[in-house]
Parts: sequence; structure tokens; C-alpha cells
Amino acid sequence: MEPIEPFLRVQEPPASSVLVVRGGPITSEKLLHAARREQAVYTWQGSPLACVSAEAVMGEWTLERLLSERLATRTTYATTTVGEVLMAGLVLLPTFAEPHYDVVLEDATAEQVARLMSILSEPIQNPYRRKGR
Repeated sequence: MEPIEPFLRVQEPPASSVLVVRGGPITSEKLLHAARREQAVYTWQGSPLACVSAEAVMGEWTLERLLSERLATRTTYATTTVGEVLMAGLVLLPTFAEPHYDVVLEDATAEQVARLMSILSEPIQNPYRRKGR
């Protein structure tokens, strides 16, 4: 397993109103699979990192740009806000290149995924979807 720390960005936390976007499919099964996959690859603070990737609407990264560039192969997406993530007791780590974040779960379990699902919107069709990359 590899520590995530070298991939953390040093920056101010985003405002609580900032939109957080997760590309679909948005199902408990898919999010649990993603969290388990990441937990097998990365550690954070010396422990396995159960997390789900997301993007933040910030700076030059408008929702339209995220959907048409970074999430262009996704048929659907779901949203929440930074504030909702934090109020749910989850952690938002600024990882890799902006605007990528990881939503950190306590563990890769159905209960933790349910906590994340409870703050995500219903799946929304991506009007910018295109097949392949």
C-alpha cells in the first residue's frame, strides 16, 4: 500500500457552500467497491484509506467544465456540498490535481457508504456525456 500524503495538496479548505460532484453510477454497491479498492491501495496517517473520489466546483472548474471534461464518460453524477460532507462527519482530502478530492470514510463498509449516500443528491443525467475518452 502507498501513503496518500505525498499526493495531498496544501490549500485552504473550500467554503462550506462549494459543490462536491461524484461521477456515476451512484449506487451503494459501486461506492462500496470504490472505497474498498482505494483502501487496498492507499494509507492515510498510517491506516488504510477508505475513500471515494469526487470533484469540487472551484476556481476555473465550473460544474459544466467538470461534467464535460473530467466526468465526460459518466452518464450520471450526484452532488452535495462541502458543508454537508463535514456535517456528516466525513473528511474531504485535497488529493492529486485540483479539483480532485477524496471523501474519507471511517472504513469501507455498507454503513459508511450509506452515510455518504444520505448526503448525495439523486443521480442526475450528465448532459455533456460522451463515449470513450
